[in-house]
Amino acid sequence: MNILNCLHKTMEKELILNILSYAIRAPSTHNSQPWLFKLQTNGVSIYYNKKLFLPEADHDGRGLYISIGCMLENMIIAATHFGISTNYVFIENSEDNHIIDISFEKSNISLEENEKLFVKISDRVNSRGQFKDEELFEEVSTIVELNNKEFLDKNISLTILKKKEDINKIAELTRDAILEAYDKPSFRKEVSHWMNSNLSRKKEGLPGYSLKLPLILSIIIPILIRYFNMGKILGNLNYKSIKSAPLIFIFSSLNNLKEDWINIGMYAEKLMLSLQTAGFQTSIFVGSIEIGDLYKDVQRLINLNSGRPEFIFAVGHMEGIHKITPRHKLEEKIIN
Repeated sequence: MNILNCLHKTMEKELILNILSYAIRAPSTHNSQPWLFKLQTNGVSIYYNKKLFLPEADHDGRGLYISIGCMLENMIIAATHFGISTNYVFIENSEDNHIIDISFEKSNISLEENEKLFVKISDRVNSRGQFKDEELFEEVSTIVELNNKEFLDKNISLTILKKKEDINKIAELTRDAILEAYDKPSFRKEVSHWMNSNLSRKKEGLPGYSLKLPLILSIIIPILIRYFNMGKILGNLNYKSIKSAPLIFIFSSLNNLKEDWINIGMYAEKLMLSLQTAGFQTSIFVGSIEIGDLYKDVQRLINLNSGRPEFIFAVGHMEGIHKITPRHKLEEKIIN
């Protein structure tokens, strides 16, 4: 029986389901969509799916929690659109993968800027390719300033790189990270599992078209990645893309805690939506802060005396069509 049909057909339940249908449009590591929802009378509890933990690509769970944070930000934006205010509590030291409890209340809040972000949720995309060569800092900094106030007191910070030598360094570190990661058969095996052909009907993972792969290559690339070290090729592709970026956004936390990761996910998602609403493309690259000790080089680059860099994306303009990745149906993410 469809679990959604088991729910009471109250307005509150239907409204919560509608809000969650936008929340799940968030980005996640390898498009793993690790979130699970347990509906409550006037809210929802968020869990993560232990089967979707990625021990090679995300060994400490940072990416998982940042993904949950992105989803939570989408949820708050959608709730505001439907006239609902949200209150959430982070669950510390949970032993059953329970992360957050959220309560909803009816509200009369109406924000023009929120409506722009709400519209963008449905077609937000992580772009791949080469950026145009242009100066964007002044234009983008205005967007950043509008979003900073909400996150100033959450022990997280944002550094924007605009100097070419700094951006080139991030590109080099990302290439080094990919070389190191793909040298491990266990990493290649894990990544290959999340690579799908352009014809695949799988609702999780990365279809070839999201990486700008033609049909034939999208069919064979999972096999090539699993059994051959493609690190040099993939590293160079990422290097060229990052090097072309006009701006790099680096998010850091003071304490490197799970709650910080959630907050960074929220911050990053709001900025990515804001930037894409303004016509920019964003492209996530986290290799330089996830693999080995390379994050220490990023720390030195941005003069981070305390804390740790946690998340990175590039910003600019790209040519071409950028397709959204598939999603599981909401009903598949709801638990009893």
